[in-house]
Amino acid sequence: MTINELQTRLDTYLALREALGFATRAIRRLLQDFVAYLAQHGDGHPIRAHLAVDWACRASATRGPSGQHARLSTARGFLLHLQASLPETEVPERSLLAAPRRPHPCLFSATDISRILDEAGRLGPRGSLRP
Repeated sequence: MTINELQTRLDTYLALREALGFATRAIRRLLQDFVAYLAQHGDGHPIRAHLAVDWACRASATRGPSGQHARLSTARGFLLHLQASLPETEVPERSLLAAPRRPHPCLFSATDISRILDEAGRLGPRGSLRP
């Protein structure tokens, strides 16, 4: 597939998402970068899953593992769209890269907060910033 054909299919995919009410500004830049990566590293044959993983995992000073997962997820959506018309397109598994896990927040009740403040007030030395 040529870069022009791939770009046309990307434009169609983004237009479809916009028509369905999705915001595409953020993913547009990501997917344009993905298409450029495919043009540079692909061999013109069907798109292979390892290219999407390689693109998502490229080194970056501003992106960590959660960014890699998000990039792969974005690429997966586009590849699934391509696979509908080009069945030989490979789509990487959803669980290939670990999803980010956020810690559960600790919620304090009003009673807990009062107890914490009371105990902090008892800390010494008196008149210092520690309490």
